[in-house]
Amino acid sequence: MFDTIHLTNMLRSEVEGIPETGLPLDAFPDKIQEIILNLSRYENFNVEYTASIVLSAVATAIGNSCHIRIKGEWKICPSLYMMLVGRPGLGKTPPLGFIYKPINEYDDRLHEKYNEEYDEYERAMSVGKHGSDGEEQLLKKPNFVTTVIYDSTPEAMMNIHQHNQRGITLVVDEILALFNSVKRYNSKNNLIEDLLTAYSGQPLKIIR
Repeated sequence: MFDTIHLTNMLRSEVEGIPETGLPLDAFPDKIQEIILNLSRYENFNVEYTASIVLSAVATAIGNSCHIRIKGEWKICPSLYMMLVGRPGLGKTPPLGFIYKPINEYDDRLHEKYNEEYDEYERAMSVGKHGSDGEEQLLKKPNFVTTVIYDSTPEAMMNIHQHNQRGITLVVDEILALFNSVKRYNSKNNLIEDLLTAYSGQPLKIIR
């Protein structure tokens, strides 16, 4: 029996002229195609931008949790570098905020957890390293964990990645902001080179 959603997506794509753009929308699962088409119709989101951002969000969600073995020790994970190019007013930012909303909400919960753990850590530090029973307690400072970062120095980005081995995503609204931040505080850092190394799946070790 032919899937109704699949047939509906095909017809909607033909009516909206999506095959003429060269976008392989049919590469997505039927449900994802339906979401992209609905966002285009009801939110007036650009189909090409929306589909691209969906790929980025999925890669963010998977991170380093899964690797594909190509051959022998050659393994890859879903690392993506994506640049949305278009004149102002084409609607690049709205789908970015909408599709990344669940991931940002997850990060908000991680931030709340970090704040609670840090408050507890500070209270413990204020009374010293000994509990009420006189036994020595080992105090471990909590680490800030997040998935998406929007503005950070290369050093801070490496530190955040150290505490989130699953992977992180750097999102900048304007690509020039990324290049301008490379030499913001340190004219000798190698952010671009490090990003290329990370893309190939190689480890980064910074010792200074």
